[in-house]
Amino acid sequence: MAKSAMRYSTAVEYISAELRQEILRGQLPPGERLILDVLAERFRTSPIPVREALRVLEAEGLIVMQAHRSALVAEISEVELEDLYRVRMLIDVEAVRWSHGKVTEENAKTIRAMIDRMEVLLSSHRDFAAFNLHRDIHFRIYQPCESPFLMGILQRLHAQSERFRDLAKPVRGSPKEVSNEHRKLLTAMRTGTAQEAGNLMKEHLQRTLDSIKAARSQTRVRNSRSA
Repeated sequence: MAKSAMRYSTAVEYISAELRQEILRGQLPPGERLILDVLAERFRTSPIPVREALRVLEAEGLIVMQAHRSALVAEISEVELEDLYRVRMLIDVEAVRWSHGKVTEENAKTIRAMIDRMEVLLSSHRDFAAFNLHRDIHFRIYQPCESPFLMGILQRLHAQSERFRDLAKPVRGSPKEVSNEHRKLLTAMRTGTAQEAGNLMKEHLQRTLDSIKAARSQTRVRNSRSA
């Protein structure tokens, strides 16, 4: 493997990580065709680890396997987007409720520092690094729920929805506003009620969904004007 791949233990991990990042960044847009042999040449490997990497991304819902040794970056309709966030408003909220009162002061201190760092990254337009940190903040908050099954479901849901965060950024609010939502949630997890924490998480997800829909609508308008 190349030097950039040395931190991964297998070629499958490296290839899936690289393709996942490109999908989440929008470098591989919905509907983009991924050809197994072309990817094998790009990553300087045989088709076998590429195929396994694509299977990993398929399990995450990021791609759809096709016949003739290819795959497509998964597209998602307005109905599917609504459904995805409707499920997240159940699962993420439940994870918050299960974790309520279990976030230690040491862990809370770490999460506050992560939120501060996310705000700095967003303010300096280092969006992808901020989005990665955003995901880590959420899973730090959920971790005390102590349910591997629930965490596994959350990982798949977040993989599906995180790729839309970049699209939503222009209409989502300022870095300060986004960060303060997470600070309020953390405070509720520590000193508020489980109901309050759950409500804040649901509101957070609803604002993100509304921003994604608004951004998609603006994109459709721009595309129709340029057609």
